[in-house]
Amino acid sequence: MARITAYKSEYAKQVYKLCLLGATDKDIADFFEVSERTINTWKKAVPEFLQSIKKGKAIADAEVASRLFDRTAVDTTACIFWLKNRQQAKWRDKQGHEITGKDGGPVQQVNMSPGEFAEIAKKVAKEI
Repeated sequence: MARITAYKSEYAKQVYKLCLLGATDKDIADFFEVSERTINTWKKAVPEFLQSIKKGKAIADAEVASRLFDRTAVDTTACIFWLKNRQQAKWRDKQGHEITGKDGGPVQQVNMSPGEFAEIAKKVAKEI
């Protein structure tokens, strides 16, 4: 089996803690003073190392999501953001409207001259 460059068993515990703090793979590489390529090699070769990264990142992401959810209760902007993304049809900025004709059929096009239109508009205005 090929030698895993500079890997030590205690790295799994350390990388877990780094990921809980929001570390990226670049941050992890910097911490261990290796390249990101080496981090990727360790992930493939050492299942415990990969699982520690996945678990730490998942917990950190869940914590951020939980805090965002909690903020929606007190932060109007967060509430709007949440609703617009989760229920777009109800909360999007632009609402669509559909106009139909009699019994839900198509609207019939009416061709009239500007004079005819003005005459109808006057009648409607008098009724208001």
